[in-house]
Amino acid sequence: AYTAMEMTVHKLMQVYEKNVDMMIAPSAFVRDTFVEFGQDSNKIVTIPHFVDPVFLEKAKSIPAQSDKDPYMLYFGRLAKEKGIEKLLEMVYIYKPKLRLKVAGTGPLETSLKDFVKHRGLESRVEFLGHLSAEQLIGQIKGAACVVMPSRFLEPFGFAALETMALGTPLVASASGALSEIVPSDLGRLFPRDDRDAMAKAIEEVSDWDRQTVIRAGEALIKEHYLPQTHYDALMTVYRKLL
Repeated sequence: AYTAMEMTVHKLMQVYEKNVDMMIAPSAFVRDTFVEFGQDSNKIVTIPHFVDPVFLEKAKSIPAQSDKDPYMLYFGRLAKEKGIEKLLEMVYIYKPKLRLKVAGTGPLETSLKDFVKHRGLESRVEFLGHLSAEQLIGQIKGAACVVMPSRFLEPFGFAALETMALGTPLVASASGALSEIVPSDLGRLFPRDDRDAMAKAIEEVSDWDRQTVIRAGEALIKEHYLPQTHYDALMTVYRKLL
């Protein structure tokens, strides 16, 4: 709502028309949103973000979390806009074969733990709290899949991209830019708040061959999300404007 109000004010004041020669959007979703609010599509170029090679190199030395039973992982802020409540409701209703690990903190932490306790889900859901970067990488690499049930219209999806780069299948809501960055060989999308579709997507990807997914993740990054690719696209824009 705030973003919509801000863009409306900028449109009325012609802020972009008077001061901006070219806008760079990280996704087609962001580009289309600006166009919807009246911006000239010819003055918007889409250049996606990239994955930091330091992150990828560091991840190679971090072992995957080894658990007795397979698990799915949610990581991020424990807040309504992230859809974590819908994920827990899905676990309660459908009882998937994978346990759920929840990494992160946030305003819903207490109510989510109460939900799990009162519905007898302690054996199915584990709260990990805040994790270091190294711990989180290990959990992502060890998960059968990562679930991102976001209700927020994601402008890009760094966490999704890093998950796929680590070779872990991704199940995400078709929310904002997530719908355009998740290829079918690395994950599955489901309609926002659709618990049935979420459960089916998790079941589908949980048995995927991990080495195949790892190779697909590496290919995705090399083809679309390297720093040099991002830099070259930026320089093309700058040269046109100079």
